[in-house]
Amino acid sequence: MSDTNRSHEWRAGTATAVITPAESMRMAGYGAREDPSEGTLQDLHAKAIALEDGSGTRFVAVGVEVLAISRPLHEAVTEACEERYDLPPSHLLLNASHTHCGPVYRERKTEVFSLDNEERAQARAYAERLEESLVDVVGRALEELSPASVTYSHARCGIAMNRRVPLEEGIGFQPYPDGPVDHDVPVLAVESPDGGRFERSSSATRAIRRACSSGSGRATGRATPWSTSRRSTPTRPPSSFRGVAAIRRRTRSATSS
Repeated sequence: MSDTNRSHEWRAGTATAVITPAESMRMAGYGAREDPSEGTLQDLHAKAIALEDGSGTRFVAVGVEVLAISRPLHEAVTEACEERYDLPPSHLLLNASHTHCGPVYRERKTEVFSLDNEERAQARAYAERLEESLVDVVGRALEELSPASVTYSHARCGIAMNRRVPLEEGIGFQPYPDGPVDHDVPVLAVESPDGGRFERSSSATRAIRRACSSGSGRATGRATPWSTSRRSTPTRPPSSFRGVAAIRRRTRSATSS
């Protein structure tokens, strides 16, 4: 990986928040999974990085270990950050890791997954806590702004597969090797004068993994939470969080067989 842009006229700050539910909840991502989570094998996190250039323009990106960012959550967080921190909505990025081992919190999905009244109340309460946590982590990242160097480059991850094949009757849900894919992996590295380093990368791959019955925000593979490895279709829906070490062992086994 080679540097393509380096500047020392930047300030950067980071912050992390644990967003693991305090109680067992229904999990998002697999419709066949009807029981609540069985525990926590790995905490869910929200990780923010704030950047400020030489002109004073600020930008914050937050990686959130949930299945998706709902429109109501996005609107609430961006509005609160604009009011509290004078951060325009266009300068705030909320990005979900798309973990299938996190809680159902989106109102529309409480109907899709047929949650009962108690489970829906849990989901709404979690959504409120999540909103507060995201606003707070943005503020703490901005408070930590200090001199830093910023390096940008990109690499390639060739494991992605298009899974939307055109058929006469419509679009099929199966591997489509001739379909368009994005194998580019942009990487942003931020380094402080004392040698502290933060890296942010993004890979357009939707990982599939097995055996998850407890909470976990990590994507499959060695680089987490954004770069992922693909496995075969799960033999059963995940129902618990999995640690990264276990996922790595299964990934190595699959790629070596």
